[in-house]
Amino acid sequence: MRRMFICVVIVLAVFGLAMGFTRVPVAEDISATWCGPCGALHSYMDDHYPAIYDDAVLLDYITDDLGTDEVDPYCYYIYWLYNPDEDGYYIPSGGIDGVWGFVGSGSGAEIIDSLTARAGTTTPVGLWFEDVANDTAYVAVTIDDASAAGSYRLFVFLLESGIILPGTAIDEYNWIVRDMLTGTTGESFTIAYGDTMHFAIPYEFGSDWVISNCELAAFVDDDSTHHTIFQGAHGVIPPPDYYYALHTEGTSALGEPGDEVTFYILVENTGAMGDTIGIHLESDAPSTWVVNACTPEVCFLEDANMYVASSAIETVSVHFYTDSLAAASGTATLTFTSHGDAREYELEFSVSTGGGILVVDDDQDQDYETYITNALDSLGRNYVVFDRNADIPTASGMENFDAVIWLTGWHWSDVLTTEDVAALSTYLDDGGKLFIHGTDIGWDLVANGISPSFMTDYLKADWTTADDSASSHDVYGVAGDDITDGFSFSIERDGTSSRYADILHPRDGADPILYYGTGTSECAGLKYAGTYRLVYFGFGFESIESDEDQVDLLGNIMDWLLETGISDNNKSLPQKLLFSVTPNPFNSACRINYTIPGKGRLSITDLSGRTVAEKSIEGAGNFVWQANDATSGIYFVKLRWDNNEIHNRIILIK
Repeated sequence: MRRMFICVVIVLAVFGLAMGFTRVPVAEDISATWCGPCGALHSYMDDHYPAIYDDAVLLDYITDDLGTDEVDPYCYYIYWLYNPDEDGYYIPSGGIDGVWGFVGSGSGAEIIDSLTARAGTTTPVGLWFEDVANDTAYVAVTIDDASAAGSYRLFVFLLESGIILPGTAIDEYNWIVRDMLTGTTGESFTIAYGDTMHFAIPYEFGSDWVISNCELAAFVDDDSTHHTIFQGAHGVIPPPDYYYALHTEGTSALGEPGDEVTFYILVENTGAMGDTIGIHLESDAPSTWVVNACTPEVCFLEDANMYVASSAIETVSVHFYTDSLAAASGTATLTFTSHGDAREYELEFSVSTGGGILVVDDDQDQDYETYITNALDSLGRNYVVFDRNADIPTASGMENFDAVIWLTGWHWSDVLTTEDVAALSTYLDDGGKLFIHGTDIGWDLVANGISPSFMTDYLKADWTTADDSASSHDVYGVAGDDITDGFSFSIERDGTSSRYADILHPRDGADPILYYGTGTSECAGLKYAGTYRLVYFGFGFESIESDEDQVDLLGNIMDWLLETGISDNNKSLPQKLLFSVTPNPFNSACRINYTIPGKGRLSITDLSGRTVAEKSIEGAGNFVWQANDATSGIYFVKLRWDNNEIHNRIILIK
């Protein structure tokens, strides 16, 4: 969290009788994109809050990240920060002026009624935005009652409205807390009667925020307990001369060897002035791949500039041209820099065509995948992380990997969608190797009705609502089991949740490998070996307290899933085959080196399929293509022999 720089100026003033300031009450509510009842609350506030907007402040905290990677931790912890004695988490919920209380989808009317009743009453605290520059908000606080002198806290927020997220039940999200500029516990200060304190608070925007939909809000509360919010205020953000936002639907993808994978980035200029955006591309990909980016004017390998007029949107694309030689992975990083104000954003894109272990990050942005990747790093395993928020992994994509680790975190809704279930079912039917874990997988599949048959037929477990919460968070392995013999650990790791750890009842040949507690009545994990191999935990792997236990247990799981240890699974062609092109890209000539088992043919075609060069080949050799008469662009080098064909993409730049 950025620290706030404070400039305090004491202004002596003489006040008459304490008259009080007109109160601007503050409503705070917690909701989520995956919460069904939250939709009714959002809709009610959208319809009724605008009528009292000038007289009240609404702060909507979303407990997930609204589709971006920029989450303020406050959005997660506000409930317990203001309710330290609560042991439950309920959404939607919230309070008025620091007094928590309303819960449920019908609470919208209660919020509006409470705000209306409190608006216009008096408070000893005055709060206002003195000025707002392009990157700094100036806030003032004063009191007009000698008995109110003392310690307070200032909270300042950056809000955004008009947020549209495809696939959610809500048309748009409004008055969302995007950033808490003063930290999770505010900025403490002490004020005396007759003083006015001035705060200078820097702020900045996320790469995909729409500045015209953003605003500032603030409140002052008591110095520690948050039992009373004394005053709220709105702040208007002026339109900057230079500002652009980036919008992209996904940043990672799975493909087949030889595929072309393309990502698109919309560059929106919401500043008052036109701006030239510098774009720098860096890629880390196999030498046989080609990675480039394109503006509407030019395709490039390193740097380009793109002019974007005020209120205009331009499109940048990133292209991965993989090869058909072997499964592999690559990344591309695009850095965007405004020439107008030097504002810089960075986006990373990744493509994998297989090989190693696929880690499907489906924890709804809780970063629990780091516990898996840290363990895999310690084990020296090759892996690729796929962001489930970006797309649904296909069965064919998963089959290109040695094994799949699918983690779901602690969420109880949208844990596995029907599309996820379909892809996983096909993957397992084709002999897949899966380690899946997370709390409330059973709840979502069975109680929420997503797919009870997937639970019984593929995860090989019976589950009812009575199995929603294990009685113990001490977990023990099974003596003699290949995976868990000798293991005992707690699943109470800080920063994770096992509150609703699922109790499993293995069936159809599945074997229990972990139990909650010292008995055998509550199964915590199972394994199954049949058409496919499966390890399923009813709790999150991330909750295992010991790093050493995580590494050792995951190593055993992967060894068992892969039977004799990890394979290369590179889908590579026979060792007698060699195919490379250097340099690539090139500007006049390139050398094509090849080794094939027997006789064949080498050809070079353009994007239209027209052959521009061709020769018969046999065994090992090379061919130099002099591209003097060819135009700049993408070409394909193809090797054919018997009934086989492999190809690679090359780029000619003149």
